[in-house]
Amino acid sequence: MKKIKNYYKFNYIINFISNQGKILFNKIQLLSNKNKKLIIILIKQARILSLIPFKIF
Repeated sequence: MKKIKNYYKFNYIINFISNQGKILFNKIQLLSNKNKKLIIILIKQARILSLIPFKIF
C-alpha cells in the first residue's frame, strides 16, 4: 500500500466508510497496524474539516 500523507485523497478514504458514515473495520483489518492508525487518523481529520460527514441520516 502506498503511504497516504493527507486527507485530500478522498476517493481512497471513502472506501473505508459505510453509507451511514461509519468506519468499516473489516476492510481496515486487511492493512498493517501502522496503516490502520493512519487511515483512522485521516478519516477523523477529513470529518473535522467537513469533507466527510460524521453521520448520514
